[in-house]
Amino acid sequence: MKILVVEDDELSAYALTAVLTNQNYAVEVATDGDAAWDLIQTYDYDLILLDVMLPKLDGISLCRKIRSSGLQMPILLLTGRDSSHDKAIGLDAGADDYVVKPFDQEELIARIRALLRRQGVTSQPVLEYGKLRLDPSSCEVIYAGNLLPLTPKEFALLELFLRNNHRVFSCDMILEHLWSYEDTPQEEAVRTHIKGLRHKLKAVGANSDLVETVYGIGYRLKQLEEGVGNREQGENSSPLHPSPCPSASSPSQVPNLQSQQQALMAVAEIWQQFQGRVDEQVKVLEEAIAILNQNSLNAELLSLAAREAHTLAGSLGTFGLLLGSKLARNIELLLSSGQSLSKFEISNLASWVKLLRREIEGNDAAAISALPTPQVLTTVTQPPQNHPHAGAGGDEEVRGDEGAGEDREVNSPLSLNLQAINELELRVAERTAELITLNRQLQSQLDERQQTQEELRFSEARFARILDIADDAIISINGFQSITLFNQGAEKIFGYSAQEVIGQDLDVLLPQRFFQMHRQHVVDFGQSPNIARRMGERREIYGRRKDGTEFTAEASISKIDIGKEIFYTVILRDITERKQIERMKDEFVSVVSHELRTPLTSIHGSLGMLASGLLPTDSEQGKRLLQIATESTERLVRLINDILDIERIESGKAKMEPEICNIVDLIAQAVNVMQPLADKAGVTLSISALSGQVLADCDRIIQTLTNLLSNAIKFSSAGSTVWLGAQQQGDEVLLRVKDNGRGIPSDKLESIFERFQQVDSSDSRNHDGTGLGLAICKSIMQQHGGRIWVESVLGQGSTFYLTLPLFGTFQNPDLENSSNIRVNKS
Repeated sequence: MKILVVEDDELSAYALTAVLTNQNYAVEVATDGDAAWDLIQTYDYDLILLDVMLPKLDGISLCRKIRSSGLQMPILLLTGRDSSHDKAIGLDAGADDYVVKPFDQEELIARIRALLRRQGVTSQPVLEYGKLRLDPSSCEVIYAGNLLPLTPKEFALLELFLRNNHRVFSCDMILEHLWSYEDTPQEEAVRTHIKGLRHKLKAVGANSDLVETVYGIGYRLKQLEEGVGNREQGENSSPLHPSPCPSASSPSQVPNLQSQQQALMAVAEIWQQFQGRVDEQVKVLEEAIAILNQNSLNAELLSLAAREAHTLAGSLGTFGLLLGSKLARNIELLLSSGQSLSKFEISNLASWVKLLRREIEGNDAAAISALPTPQVLTTVTQPPQNHPHAGAGGDEEVRGDEGAGEDREVNSPLSLNLQAINELELRVAERTAELITLNRQLQSQLDERQQTQEELRFSEARFARILDIADDAIISINGFQSITLFNQGAEKIFGYSAQEVIGQDLDVLLPQRFFQMHRQHVVDFGQSPNIARRMGERREIYGRRKDGTEFTAEASISKIDIGKEIFYTVILRDITERKQIERMKDEFVSVVSHELRTPLTSIHGSLGMLASGLLPTDSEQGKRLLQIATESTERLVRLINDILDIERIESGKAKMEPEICNIVDLIAQAVNVMQPLADKAGVTLSISALSGQVLADCDRIIQTLTNLLSNAIKFSSAGSTVWLGAQQQGDEVLLRVKDNGRGIPSDKLESIFERFQQVDSSDSRNHDGTGLGLAICKSIMQQHGGRIWVESVLGQGSTFYLTLPLFGTFQNPDLENSSNIRVNKS
């Protein structure tokens, strides 16, 4: 049987290895959770002996990981944590048993045997096969009444065959079960042990082939003849099969006693080997006390001291130093409390550490080794006063009489007095630790309650603030659909104050035609299993404001069952503005699609005619088609450029580049650009300039003026005049573009500055416009902190005005903070 011991305390790991090895188990050791998991994934173990407080991966997490991976080997948790809560956590994590340090070694071995029996087919502790009888508890093998003196590996081999008497084991399988990975020999070692086992069986009258060879496969027990039984027995055998188990006074128990003596002497040697390590651990505790007495705080040292005390509590109990184990446990509890210690508590700690030092130095290895064997046994293995002894055969618990141990020293009056003093000091220390722990628990509970109340108050205040700052309406109603909560967002949307609507029916917020539908929706939702739902998924829902106006909305509803009453919470959002934006977007997409398709259709048709060969390209008709395609292409390019331009300006991506611009130069450059178009249309341009300067993006101002001049020329008849002038008004300059064209209706004076808005829908076709020129002008003026508007009389013409701050009074931050200001001398 192979056991994995997972223990980070080297002293305890060595002691456990000595005890288990003496019981003929193959033992491997892992010192942290990650290393243990690597071994478990690589090798098969019959049992895992697992500490809880481990580095890297703690024992509880490792236990869960083992079980979640589907592995079913028994797990025995061996730890210093002794509370019922810790035990429950360990067993719920998948452990099969839970043993608290310090432990009795005999009980531990019995619990291990009980767990291993659970894994097998049978449940009794004594194995029988014909005349052969193997008792795992005493490590005895008897054939026909004769005791077989087997080596540990021979015993383990025979036990493996008896527990699996129908199974064939190869050499590799035997090595896997009976040797650790650190000392795995070659297959020849298996054959040598098989040969030795057969020889000893033959010497007591058994057939030499009781362990038979299955050629090419491995070894197994030879099957018994019909009528010859094999079984496993407990202590109470039937009269037909009397149990040869010897009594307590039987001479046959001598080998078992010798085996125990060997194990305990091995443990004593381990104590001698690691006593220096124990001394270092106590020194850590003494250093921590010194730091505390100096009113200093070294969190790292105190944490280390608490871990060392935890380790000592387990290891000292393993070696029989029960007083030291209990003292270490009390020290651990106080150091790991996580709170600052009072002078009284520090004084108690100092006393306990002194007692711990005296207990350890009073049990030095030399004194232990010098004692006769019976005294060594009682010194090293004295069980805890409150810990039950192990018995035989019990699967769930192994119990026995209490208080069976001997005192470690001769019962002289002096030793009895010292023992009484030690026990009294221990009781005082334990009671003090209990009172301190209880006081800390009460204080911790009080602090937690106060913290919970404070968190509740904070949560309520935070919830109230969240409700207040939410732009959406948050409304709660009870089962009668009466309003119980009305936040500030709801007040803004509906126009009611909370005081006006709380206690009223929800109908006050709905159009009358929707009363019944909404009431039924709430009733249906209350009866459904859903706890939340969107309202109006298939149709729009409407709300009604205090002034009677209606608005479109979207809403979600949730419910909470408090006792026998259901409360509903509605989160509602006014989507009127969003609907308007969506309509504008749809209109924009529709207009852009139309404006793009028109020139593309002309281009496609013209080029298609030419490509078909029906019209020669050098004919008059061919040239006309090419001209149409060219003009349509130019129009398409202008449209795309205008769309991109206005988007860049309004999104802020087209940054203005300010410079000091001369007003006369701006007007002159705009006129120079538009003069060819005026000449072609037979229109005269008349200008009147103002001497002055503005801080602006000169190119954008010229773009604005040329757009206005272009529109004026397009809508003016031949022989007419277009005027461009400038004059000062206070701290601004007023630029004016005037024509004698057809004029603009009064209802269009504002809308023509929006995108794709024109006086006549035919203007884009007849006058080659994109419908974006005035929108671009408006955006440019807004970027400069100026204004633009129009005055017009139908049939008499229009005058467009725009204003710019004179240099020195300009307030636009983009222009004012620019470092690229330059004087335009064009």
